Amino acid sequence: MKIAIASSGRFHLLDLARELEALGHEVTFYSMVPIKRGVRFGLTKNSQVSFFWPLLPLVFFRRVLPLKLHHYVDSLIFQGLNYLLIFRLKPCDVLIAMSGMYLEALLYARQKYGALIFLERGSQHILSQTQIMNELKTPSPLDQAKLQSIIKRELAGYQLADQIVIPALHVEKSFIHHGVSSFHLFRNAYGVDLNMFPSTMSPSPSPVRLIFVGNWSYRKGVDILVRGWQALDGVELIHVGSIGDAPLPNLPGFTHYDTVDQTQLHQYYAMAHLFVLASREEGMALVQAQALSCGLPLICTNRCGGEDLRQYVDDPSMIEVIPPDNVDALVQAIQKMIPIALAQQGKREIMKNKHSLSWARSAIRYAEHLSNYLTNRAKSSS
Repeated sequence: MKIAIASSGRFHLLDLARELEALGHEVTFYSMVPIKRGVRFGLTKNSQVSFFWPLLPLVFFRRVLPLKLHHYVDSLIFQGLNYLLIFRLKPCDVLIAMSGMYLEALLYARQKYGALIFLERGSQHILSQTQIMNELKTPSPLDQAKLQSIIKRELAGYQLADQIVIPALHVEKSFIHHGVSSFHLFRNAYGVDLNMFPSTMSPSPSPVRLIFVGNWSYRKGVDILVRGWQALDGVELIHVGSIGDAPLPNLPGFTHYDTVDQTQLHQYYAMAHLFVLASREEGMALVQAQALSCGLPLICTNRCGGEDLRQYVDDPSMIEVIPPDNVDALVQAIQKMIPIALAQQGKREIMKNKHSLSWARSAIRYAEHLSNYLTNRAKSSS
């Protein structure tokens, strides 16, 4: 099967491309990822088309411009991605592409090559996501004109897609709530690179350390995380990642590390006893599976896909799910999970079958769904 995969940066689609290629499919990965970096993550050089150099000036401007102007640059990047993809797209049976980023290129792939369109949507339905995000008091909210432009583009992609690929049950429910048929959805949990995230040794029991990996932002619920952490005695908090629209706390016991290469992340997971994610909105945070693979119990909200991962651990109580925006629930969850975490001795192993949550298994599920979809479509048209 000839499969085109279109992304912007690395995201999870690079892992998917690598594993689909390993299954014997003819994969071409189109993105802003430099060829050498794609090779480092296991993709062959010949299977990649990189838009890194043409779009590098826009990426640079985005980094130096204020947050309120990022939307304008993002729009230009998305336009560039679409037109570059149209110019470079090879014949394909299926085009897998990120929602919101790609639209014009989807229509071109269908008209030019008769390609199936599988649209990757990592978050809830755009209308559900917008409702949640509108409740946040961020420093740089989008004005209504920009917001409507984003919504219009997302909805157009949903209509165009043969299948909308989503990572978690709460995302599926949001689409069904907005009238999208379950037959139009394919739910497939993200994977984890088991070599990058091996089991870690249990750290010293004192002090107890919580860890959060990701963008330090209100969307990730870091204000709730800090308030919950401050209510606990003798507990430290580690953050690894970029700084978004929320201020870092200047408090004893808090340690911030800038974004590190993914290959080094397991060293930071090894420092902590519990992984905590207080997100208000995201589909399935990849860091959750990473933490579980390294042996850390997980506390997460019901809006980040962690609940879906319970099937992969020996004891579902290793994953505690709480509502968002609830400091009391977060404190109670941490207090409940600390004894469980401290009871771990030596090498931490909490997943009953780690390979079931690997990128290889995620790709197998994807390939099987593609094959079944093509077979059923052929039957219905004959």
